[in-house]
Amino acid sequence: MNCGNAVATARSYYANIAKSQGNGAHLDVGQWHCATAVLMDRPMSDSYTRCTAGTSSFQIGL
Repeated sequence: MNCGNAVATARSYYANIAKSQGNGAHLDVGQWHCATAVLMDRPMSDSYTRCTAGTSSFQIGL
């Protein structure tokens, strides 16, 4: 899976998590493993998703 597809999928995933009240979730997008963190004392809008594959990573939010 190319990086553009991974970023687009992760952005959609992040948007869905940000709308809910879940506290953290994981998603595999091709070779990318994405995890969303929601800080307990912060609003859902401050959640972020970090995706990693080997030594590469990107973050969405915060």
